[in-house]
Amino acid sequence: MEEWMSNELHIILGTGPVGCWIAIALRELHIPVRAVNRSGKRPDLMPADVEIIASDVSDVASATAAATGAHVIYQALNPPYHEWHTYFPGLQAAALAAARSTGARYVSIENLYMYDSSKPMDVGRAAAMLGTRQDSLGSAWIAPHAPALSQGAMVEKACRALKIKPQMTVVSPLMMRIAGFFIPEARASVEMMYEFTDPFVVDSNGIQRAFGLEPTPVDIAIERTTSWYKKHAGTQ
Repeated sequence: MEEWMSNELHIILGTGPVGCWIAIALRELHIPVRAVNRSGKRPDLMPADVEIIASDVSDVASATAAATGAHVIYQALNPPYHEWHTYFPGLQAAALAAARSTGARYVSIENLYMYDSSKPMDVGRAAAMLGTRQDSLGSAWIAPHAPALSQGAMVEKACRALKIKPQMTVVSPLMMRIAGFFIPEARASVEMMYEFTDPFVVDSNGIQRAFGLEPTPVDIAIERTTSWYKKHAGTQ
């Protein structure tokens, strides 16, 4: 990894799971981090030594002010799924304007909707790597991911980890449309049903070869995830 100044501020817009894991990866590199959300509240997953500020980053002036002093800006914003079309254009535009205003390097965390047909990804480590590597700029990178598995296989692995019997029900596109009359998230998901009915496999060899990143094996990821949820839900 190229050298960077440890006092150069990295700013994360958004404090969902992806934003928190980016912060964790950056703090492991001893990089100072500021995270921005609407409430100013610190999520449980966010490291205690990360600065948290409240800002409405859909507003260009507010986003630019929140990004003051940034060397790198990570766009990890994620409004409610059924409200993407309402909020994402403004959020994206304001985040980009903040990067232009500050002259910061810009790392945008996106999904795979630009491709035809997602896999769990080691997004936090990948984003931190891209934010500290000059040779990463100007390219789209697929974060490291384990070999493709069907949804059924993932459910079975998770159930084994939880020591429960797998129980699965398939929801058809028609049922999703019906559910959409009552559930906004279901209604917004109908057009993306091809992700669940067609093969949808991507290749992260590029980022793995370029930066030496490796995906977390699925079994390990599931064990860590289920252990985290058990701990935070207070269940055994």
